[in-house]
Amino acid sequence: MTLSAFLSTLRRPVALVVAASAALLSVVFVPSALAADAPTAVPTVTVAPTTVSPDGTTTITVTGTGFDPSAVTATRPPLAGSSGGVYVGLGVFAPAWRPSEGAAASARPTVAVKWAVLADDAAKLGGPSDSVIVLGADGSFQTTFDVTKAEVDALEGAPADGVLGVYTYPGGGAVNASFETATPITFASAPAVVKGPGVLTWKVLSSFVDYVTGPIANGSVTLGDGAAASKAGYRFGQTGTKVGPKGLGITTYAGSVRFTGHDGALDITLSTPVVKIVSAKKATLSVLTGGKRVVIANLKLAKAKHTTTKKAITYKSVPATLSKGGVAVFGGNYPAGTKLDPVTFVVAKKAGAAHPKA
Repeated sequence: MTLSAFLSTLRRPVALVVAASAALLSVVFVPSALAADAPTAVPTVTVAPTTVSPDGTTTITVTGTGFDPSAVTATRPPLAGSSGGVYVGLGVFAPAWRPSEGAAASARPTVAVKWAVLADDAAKLGGPSDSVIVLGADGSFQTTFDVTKAEVDALEGAPADGVLGVYTYPGGGAVNASFETATPITFASAPAVVKGPGVLTWKVLSSFVDYVTGPIANGSVTLGDGAAASKAGYRFGQTGTKVGPKGLGITTYAGSVRFTGHDGALDITLSTPVVKIVSAKKATLSVLTGGKRVVIANLKLAKAKHTTTKKAITYKSVPATLSKGGVAVFGGNYPAGTKLDPVTFVVAKKAGAAHPKA
């Protein structure tokens, strides 16, 4: 029974049986009170994150609510006459893109699109898949998109004045302006690398790199945003520092390294390293990965050599271990405490910064 049919039953007379006497029953029909009109759900979409890295792949999560399946009826096969659901697309749409306003399909070029439909209708489309997701009877859905700048830049038919974003609109030829939503997505700007002595050198984990580029994963390592390869490891140039006179604080470096393999099943990008010195003995190394900043390594400054000049502080071959937060970065394949490759970093000094005192 549809929701509208169910609501109609609430408006029918309801038979109430009352006892007139011990020997006689009379049936009295009393009209029921009309059900109060329920507030109309407003289709709403949330996307997280909405700012993504220009390097590697960022996975965004899209959540929709209020997309009442009964509010849209498909006019095209295979769901003609049934709920049309809602299209959820990642694309670069023209300013005038809305179907309700007569915009042609060419105004909506997509990198990827998913059709959210009721579970029974999903079966008609071959079942849930990369392009078919389930729309709940309550009008809710959730899905993800993998965003890469390379795919967006290569999108055919993208208008010059188009806006990258997550868009929704009725499926199956249905028309309902309230289903048309737009959530812009932007790429984070890569900071310019400051010329000077500040640089961080790290090979991450040599055994992992060998695995990625070896015959099993059959993958590759790609550097971006100014990162460079050297015999000692991947080099990231310093872009800023907030290390005070006592030597405590953070230093930020630019660049990215992307590991891919297993025909795309393995895809990890580490970018924009930040070293945070918390004491004379300890520091942390964090990176942007998967759209968020993660402390990936704990650094043991106490076991590293450091030198100080008028222009820079150098920490050489700092022992590094995988942090608890870094375990998920590698898919749980390495436990917390795993020895990573040592980190060498140079902090171009500001305001007389020095190595912290014990």
